Amino acid sequence: MTAIICALSACGAPGNQPQDEGAGKTAVVLHANRIKEYRSLEELKRDSTVVVRATAGDATVESLNGIPVTVTTVKVSDARWGKLPLTTLSVLQMGDDTVVSDDFAQILKKGSEYIMFLKPYHLVPGDNTGRYIVTGDQGVYALDDQGAGYQFVGGGAPQLPASIPYGVANSSRFLAG
Repeated sequence: MTAIICALSACGAPGNQPQDEGAGKTAVVLHANRIKEYRSLEELKRDSTVVVRATAGDATVESLNGIPVTVTTVKVSDARWGKLPLTTLSVLQMGDDTVVSDDFAQILKKGSEYIMFLKPYHLVPGDNTGRYIVTGDQGVYALDDQGAGYQFVGGGAPQLPASIPYGVANSSRFLAG
């Protein structure tokens, strides 16, 4: 089980706040302390319910106990591992485009393809919200601009592969065993 403790930071003198260049907006800094850093895709898979190849669609920003979260609709191309519950999923991520953090996965970008390790999001244990979260906020890889492979865009500093070649991620042997 992965737990993330969050702290928002946007206080103090204006000179101490990160600025969103060009927009003149103050960015919010979001920090997390992890209980677990993943060391392998197999370990990440064990903590996930499903691993999908999906394309990000529209997103909305909500507040969860005062912390901004982004909910992105993703269209699932296929389940790489596990049982696919639906062909369209809602993925909840900490932060939004004004939040600066290396601790959390990059917010999914509309039109981009991803390999995502997911599990159901429960606000209260056993409560079915119908939403999913990226396992440990580390299980997400984005297809690069050349279509050659998927690059790690998760948060933190896990010992996961920096990339997964396209042919490997889309083979029937990916995550088998």
